[in-house]
Amino acid sequence: MSVENPEGELTREEFALFMYNHLNDQVDGKSLYERAGFVPGPTGEIEKVNAGEKTPILQIAGKEYTLSEHPRILHASADPATWQGKRVEESWAVAVDGTLHLIVFDAAASSATDAAVPTSAASQAAGSHTGAGHEHHEHEEEGSSFPVVPVVLAVILLSIVGTFWVSRKKSN
Repeated sequence: MSVENPEGELTREEFALFMYNHLNDQVDGKSLYERAGFVPGPTGEIEKVNAGEKTPILQIAGKEYTLSEHPRILHASADPATWQGKRVEESWAVAVDGTLHLIVFDAAASSATDAAVPTSAASQAAGSHTGAGHEHHEHEEEGSSFPVVPVVLAVILLSIVGTFWVSRKKSN
């Protein structure tokens, strides 16, 4: 929506840019990330990767963190076994159970072969849900200035808000 046409609809690109510019804005003391049920996760080098019962467990700064069942991974392979020694620049965990849901690796240290967009690392590592139509074929260009992390979080937040809005509308 522009100033010239305040009644117009936003394009997807305009919406993504709007969300990117405002994801860290505080409203009542919380950012959109926090309102969506996430808390900042650990950063630093991944010291160890364990298989875990259901999902992999990462050791960062001497503490263990479990991955959510369908985490989103940026700038690294979807295979957690390759993450040992890589640096986590940013991560977000689910506030309820502390599982890591979004991990952003150091883009500069990532090689061209393992740079990837958000994908489900746990399902690919466990060998489940693999097959035709379940792989992610989108790739982020190195050096791209597109705000992938905020857009992913915006989509998650919008799905939550949309679900509540639809269920509320049905109950009325």
